[in-house]
Amino acid sequence: MKKAVVHAGMAGVLWGGVIVLPSLFPDVHPVVISCARFLLYGLFR
Repeated sequence: MKKAVVHAGMAGVLWGGVIVLPSLFPDVHPVVISCARFLLYGLFR
């Protein structure tokens, strides 16, 4: 049960990062952010 809660929290952090990250780094090109997202999703899968 605790493991599931930790995984749910990690998923929430990742999805929150998808929304917050572009506003924190406005100088980074959106394509670079998208590539980094896909790489991170692939690593965690």
